[in-house]
Amino acid sequence: QSGVGKTLSGIGASYKNLGDYPKALTHFQQSLAIHEKIGDINGIGNNLTNLGAVYDSLGQFSQALKSYQQALQIQGNLGNISGVAHNLSNMGLVYANQGLYPTALVHYQQALQIYRRLGDQRGIGQTLSNLGLAHKSLGNLPQALTLLNQALEIQRDLGDGRGEASTLTNLGMVYDTQGQHSKALKHYLQALEMQRQIGDQ
Repeated sequence: QSGVGKTLSGIGASYKNLGDYPKALTHFQQSLAIHEKIGDINGIGNNLTNLGAVYDSLGQFSQALKSYQQALQIQGNLGNISGVAHNLSNMGLVYANQGLYPTALVHYQQALQIYRRLGDQRGIGQTLSNLGLAHKSLGNLPQALTLLNQALEIQRDLGDGRGEASTLTNLGMVYDTQGQHSKALKHYLQALEMQRQIGDQ
């Protein structure tokens, strides 16, 4: 049963990456049911996180938050602090997608504290980039630039091309908002080059 649950989860992840969210949802739900039946707490937590991401992509924000909250509780009970940070960060994204940026900031900050405690540089870089984007949306442009440049430095040190491309795009958006269009274009072109290098369509 455990093997079937993992395979269903893998199929769900494939459909999610292909953008077929209804099929992803079905497979994650089937996987969750198996993990619940056999009492695999870790499998339950992982599937709830996956379901949260799919619900967010479908715009079903309350369902996404509910899934992430349940996953966060499970990860906390298991002592998986990294999983707690990951779900806090995901909840921040859901709030940001709804335009609730102050609430998103709170969740990002909590995630960032944990990632710093763990020394998880990839988590720190990603969360700084998310924080920067939220500050940009709130009109705090100097703060946004500071955070995004901090993220960029970490992501370059790590060789995290995907993260770097995302942060360069975010920087471009901030410079556009400031009216610095040539600077924005420079960052967009760097992001595009990075995306082509890593094959990110």
